[in-house]
Amino acid sequence: MKKAISVFMLSALMSFGFAMPASAQDVSVFVNGTQLGSMGDWPAAVIINDSTFVPLAEISEILGFYCSWIPESKSIVIGGNDKQITMQIGNTNVKKEDTDSGYEEDITIPNAPTIVSSKTFVPVRAVADAFDAMTEWDGDTKTVYITTAGDGEFIGEAGDMNWSLSDSGTLTITGTGEMPFFDEFAPWYYDCTNHEGTINIKISEGITSISD
Repeated sequence: MKKAISVFMLSALMSFGFAMPASAQDVSVFVNGTQLGSMGDWPAAVIINDSTFVPLAEISEILGFYCSWIPESKSIVIGGNDKQITMQIGNTNVKKEDTDSGYEEDITIPNAPTIVSSKTFVPVRAVADAFDAMTEWDGDTKTVYITTAGDGEFIGEAGDMNWSLSDSGTLTITGTGEMPFFDEFAPWYYDCTNHEGTINIKISEGITSISD
């Protein structure tokens, strides 16, 4: 996958918005092992309607993506890894585009982007899902972990479990409990089939059963 290297820092200052939640500083976000830090008066993340929101410019930068703000329509554009999404403040509809093929689709997210203390915040799970990244939530520590695919790597989800296939051919499956039953092929089947060479499999200790 190609990784965008251009980042346009966003300045979305507006005269209205939510007050800063008191629990905002208790939420941590890690992207590929790097923690998203707070910026000045703004925390790294806030929780709104039981969902984690992060500052748009900062999450775009740490992902290596570009972002822009369209004031006329209060719209947000985020792009990288051959994909681009367009979101709008207060709107749960998202346009997702494959910039290579030109394919577009409209998706609906549970919570819309919003303004928090004059800064644009986006739901982190929606952004991660749109770019095929894995998201894990640790409720005990109030921590969000985001993992993106590197060059030659594939990642995905299978029920409550996550999987990744490295360029070297290691299939890693993590999670807890029983592995979901797959009616036909497991979600990693085609990527493993197309890989040249031996596939090594690592399954976390928390998984109690393996699907047929």
